[in-house]
Amino acid sequence: TNGERLPFVLVEVPEDAPVFQHSAKRAPFPMQPKVDGVVNWADFLVEDHKNQRDVAKALHDAFGWNMAKPIRVPGNGEYITMLNNTGEAANRHKLGGMLPKNMLLPKLAEEGTGPGALSVPFLSCHSREELEVKAGMAVKHGGEMLVPIMQADGDVCIIRDPCGGVVGLYHRTDDWDTTKPTTVVVPPADYDTVEAMDFHAAQN
Repeated sequence: TNGERLPFVLVEVPEDAPVFQHSAKRAPFPMQPKVDGVVNWADFLVEDHKNQRDVAKALHDAFGWNMAKPIRVPGNGEYITMLNNTGEAANRHKLGGMLPKNMLLPKLAEEGTGPGALSVPFLSCHSREELEVKAGMAVKHGGEMLVPIMQADGDVCIIRDPCGGVVGLYHRTDDWDTTKPTTVVVPPADYDTVEAMDFHAAQN
């Protein structure tokens, strides 16, 4: 600042240090949901549901992310869970979901506002009560609730701030080391041909 150079210190961190556990291959680590404001999920919203698997291919080619077997939602396309590059399917390896914009945020789709594709980050709340307080504060200051609080491996909602920014609030309660029977990693060669699971069957 003020024309002065600030010192930069490079610190070597052992691989077994807690900070390493937060890397792309190991995150999120168990304490993460207790830290408010940490991004603990993201939904990638596409304009056309016919392009979803092409987007999954692009994410795999660019970042090595894997696609879980899609879940078919009648009339709306598919819900696709994206996983990191470990090839494993436990909850700790989930990075986010992909779905059509009109499935998650029909109001935005109807308004025609925002970009055709949209990424919604979800910020961690350590309890449902904290989530309710933060959502209430956003509404109090001129924002609005786009998706009311619902259950999805915890408590989650989506709000729009007074400037139009869209963000989710998420109190995740899923166990990091559990693998859901419905979370099955799809080989990249099968992205186009794999059959989606039925939505109602996936809920059981």
